[in-house]
Amino acid sequence: MVYSIRHSSRQDSRIPLRLVYIGFQHQMELSNYPNGNGYFMWYYCIEGTGEFTIDGRRIILRPGQCMMLMPETPYTCKALPGGCVYHMLGFTGACCMDLLRVMGMDEPGIYQVYAPDTFLDIMEQFVRLHQQNASQETYSKLCYSLFIDIMPHLALLKETPSETPVNDSIQMVIEYMESHFYEPISLDTLAEIVHLTKEYLCVLFKKETGHTILQHLTVIRIGRARLYLEQFPDKKAYEIGRMCGFDSPSYFGKKFREIVGHTPESYRRVNSIVV
Repeated sequence: MVYSIRHSSRQDSRIPLRLVYIGFQHQMELSNYPNGNGYFMWYYCIEGTGEFTIDGRRIILRPGQCMMLMPETPYTCKALPGGCVYHMLGFTGACCMDLLRVMGMDEPGIYQVYAPDTFLDIMEQFVRLHQQNASQETYSKLCYSLFIDIMPHLALLKETPSETPVNDSIQMVIEYMESHFYEPISLDTLAEIVHLTKEYLCVLFKKETGHTILQHLTVIRIGRARLYLEQFPDKKAYEIGRMCGFDSPSYFGKKFREIVGHTPESYRRVNSIVV
C-alpha cells in the first residue's frame, strides 16, 4: 500500500521536515522516473530483491538495505525474479539535506541498516497515524525521531559487486519488452532492434542478466499482472493475463504461481486487504 500525505494548511508547508508518501509492504513494480521526484525517497527492502538503474548503472537492493534517492535524480526500479517487497518514505523540507548530511546519508546509494527493528516499528507507527488522520506536524515529529534513532545504525555500501554497467543493447531490449509486454514479442524482433543475431543476443542477454530473454519477459509480464490485479478488481484473472501478454490462462496461472508463490486469485485476495 502507498499512502499520500496531504498538507492541509499553509502552516504545514513551513514545517522543515514533511512527509509526502508512505509505502508499506508494497510490491515493487516496474517504474520509470526520467526526471526523478521532487522530494527525497527512501526505499527499504523487506524481502526479495529490487533493481535500480541510476546513471546507467544497475544497483541491487536486498533485504535489510535501503536505497536513498535525492530530489530530481532520474531512475528506474523494478523487482527481480521472485519479487521485491519494500517500505518507502518520501519526504521534503528545508532541513532535509542538513539532517541527511549529519546522518552520513547525503549521497544516493545503498545503505545497510543494522537495526531493522527500529525502522520497522516506526513504519508501523506511520501507518497507524495515517489511519488516525494525523496532522503533518505529528508525521514530522515521528520522521525526525526515525532519523535520530536509525542514524547510528546505517552504513553506505560504497563498493558493491551488484553495481554493474548496463550493456546498451541489452538495455534497449529490456526497455522494449517493458513497453510492449502486452504484445507478442519475438526473438526476431528483439534481434532486429539491436542489430544482432538471435544467437548472439541470447548469449549476451544471459551473460548480462543471469537469465534468458523469455524468463525476463515473463517476470515483466507477471509484475504488470500483479499491479493490474489490484487496479482492476472487476476483471477476471484470465482477462488480466491477456492484458499482460498471456494467451493461455493456464500458462498465466502456472507462471504467476511460480514467480509470486500465489495463484492470481489468492494474490488479489491478500492484496485487497487494507493495512
